[in-house]
Amino acid sequence: MKAMTTACRSQRYHSRDISLVAYGGGREIGASLYLLNIFGHKIQIESGVRPRVKWTPGTYCDALPSVLNKNIEALCGVRDIVITHGHLDHVGALVLQFLKMRAAMPWLQPEQLRIWMTKPTWRFLEHQTKQTVFSMTRNPEWKVHEPLFTEHDIAQLKDYVRIVEFGEAVELNRNLTMIPMPAGHILGAASFLFCQKLQNGGEARVFATGDTSDKDQFFIKGATRVWLPVDFLLAEGTNLGKVLDPLETPVEGFLESDSFSGTLNRGGIVVVPSLTIHRMPDNIARIRTAGLERVAPLYIDGGKRALEIFQECLLPEKRSILGGLKFIHGKNERQEILRSRRAIVIAAGGMFPERSPAHWWLTHGVEHPDVSFVINNWQDPCSPGTSLLAHRHHAGDDCGNASDNETLGQNTIQIGEEEYQVRCEVHRLATSSHQEEGEFEQMVGMLAPKRTAIVHAEFHQAEQFLSGKSRQQFIYPEHGKEVGI
Repeated sequence: MKAMTTACRSQRYHSRDISLVAYGGGREIGASLYLLNIFGHKIQIESGVRPRVKWTPGTYCDALPSVLNKNIEALCGVRDIVITHGHLDHVGALVLQFLKMRAAMPWLQPEQLRIWMTKPTWRFLEHQTKQTVFSMTRNPEWKVHEPLFTEHDIAQLKDYVRIVEFGEAVELNRNLTMIPMPAGHILGAASFLFCQKLQNGGEARVFATGDTSDKDQFFIKGATRVWLPVDFLLAEGTNLGKVLDPLETPVEGFLESDSFSGTLNRGGIVVVPSLTIHRMPDNIARIRTAGLERVAPLYIDGGKRALEIFQECLLPEKRSILGGLKFIHGKNERQEILRSRRAIVIAAGGMFPERSPAHWWLTHGVEHPDVSFVINNWQDPCSPGTSLLAHRHHAGDDCGNASDNETLGQNTIQIGEEEYQVRCEVHRLATSSHQEEGEFEQMVGMLAPKRTAIVHAEFHQAEQFLSGKSRQQFIYPEHGKEVGI
């Protein structure tokens, strides 16, 4: 996208003319839901869930932004919902929110509520919510309960969805325009620039990043930034204050190293747990372009439909690299590969959720010295992946478990109710699809916002980053509390 022409900002508005309420994701990663008020026009950004909460009849409410459980009326004045990308911590609550809003406002029609997102984001949303319906129907805990929503509800939601293209100027009202811009991160991820015309001929601007990454990935180019000053920046802060990990391995050269190909040459198995709508295609492409299928067979365990959707959304010249894949079908095939050894397995479930293929490989492979796990996704601090990495990194987790010395002395990890000896290899690749060191500061310097609200950040990392910085310039919004510029 070409650089946008600059226009002067105006000081002639009050701080509450533009305001923000974080109803979820304000001081956590998960359950993102932010309410923007731009000169009286209410725009909701995201509708996500907390990934670390189990989706059961007794606990699912804890996975949702609390406003959906306690105060849906706060969102009934929303005219537009904007979804930045298809990860569940940003979109997993949308179907339930839609049903709750329809119950509160039975007259609600598509012209009264517009839900904006890119085409890949909608395809991933539709797929993942259908998977949630499937999970509820096969989970014994749901047998005596009504499902939270059905595929029919997802189909009704589609009537309210408006697909946007990058660079397209969308008029939300006669004075307010929205422009989606590439955010990097995952396929279809967008940042949104909101431009409000002022009576004196000036313009007020708000920029909401969503999750963003400046670095090019195999299939996805890095973020496009707006080259003009903004008044208010709503920015994700996943890596803010992150301490550099000296044991984190760069991607370059790793696939050819003894840690990867050496494991295969010794007759072992390399397991790469991967988020299906994001990291899995990238991992497949890297392994194939490195020629490693000549060393060992490549198997894909789970994620077939997500890969098909990803492939359909790519430009034709990039689709072929995801063709002709060998998929694992069921536990018997997994056990046969585990017995036979010498294989590369890309397993769905980047954070090892229960009942995922990656979770199966973890519980069956963690005690094998000839199995190597390559972790290349962000890990929830309370996920099994973080516990596994503690052995590789000589560090404890943030969940109040046993101290690192005790854990390392026992050389065990807890997975669910079971305890396992850690005999496998563990590697951590530097493949974050969020902003890296210095990129957040570069973005703030480029946009020169009057105020920046930091959301979607781990509390201790954000507090470390904000130490010594102006709390007038940088806001770390509290849950449910309105802040303005």
